[in-house]
Amino acid sequence: MSEPTNPVKLFSELLGGPLGELISSVGQGVGDAQAALDQGALQQTLELYDLSKDEDRTDEELKLINLIRGMGYQPTFYAIPETEVEAQLSLSLDLKSEQSSPIGGYALSKYKINATPLNAGNVNRFGLQADAMAKLKFKIVAVPPNANLGELRIVPDFSSKNWNDETKELVQNLGFTYEFRTPDGELITSETLVEGLPIATQAPLAAEIVNTSNTVLVLTFSEIRVVPDLGSGDWSEDIKETIEDLGFTYELRALDGTLITEAIAGESSIASQTPEAGTFANTSSTVIVLKFNI
Repeated sequence: MSEPTNPVKLFSELLGGPLGELISSVGQGVGDAQAALDQGALQQTLELYDLSKDEDRTDEELKLINLIRGMGYQPTFYAIPETEVEAQLSLSLDLKSEQSSPIGGYALSKYKINATPLNAGNVNRFGLQADAMAKLKFKIVAVPPNANLGELRIVPDFSSKNWNDETKELVQNLGFTYEFRTPDGELITSETLVEGLPIATQAPLAAEIVNTSNTVLVLTFSEIRVVPDLGSGDWSEDIKETIEDLGFTYELRALDGTLITEAIAGESSIASQTPEAGTFANTSSTVIVLKFNI
């Protein structure tokens, strides 16, 4: 039971705590400060490369921010490399109730060290002696950052943006490699096909933090599809549905180029198709022409 008339004992019970918790609390404070610095840099990066905010920017702001993007600028990430702590403490030993390791393998100390911080105010107030003080000095050193830290980037939002020289320059300045695909996942090998077209989806998604050294930016264009092989059989509802599901329009013609009806086409076999099967085509500007043996 504590002695309420003993100010030193009362002070120790109110303000004292395990030495390990004192050190860990200092470390947590350093970690919180580092997290605040990192958050500021990440927010700046998001503000710079979030394309969805361009609509609300003035022409002058867009001109400046596009110049910064073109330079491949990245906000600076500040670090706290080392923190040195020196404190004067009053130390005491307490007997632990648990004296063995709960997982076995090694024995735990049966004592724990409690520490009470000392300063001029409480030394005078509680009559603590200077020769009873202990000096604690320790360092908190940051672990060296990963060698690939400089390759981390926040993925911009490309959805509903058109693929053009400006978009391409942004992707390259950020250090990404990229590829184009159809909604079916087919790799589009010609960049000319997607010039000026809107980007339907992207992977990774916007605002994800990725490493450019092992990330390929995949941009999908809904208007580009692979022309199907429509075979050499008669015109049918299945063939018509295949063409329309892909978004293409079509024409049915005789071998001499004359337009024919679906009823006539259904009585003759397909002789040829344009474009050829397996080629990439823009559904908004491509008409599949089927010619029949008539």
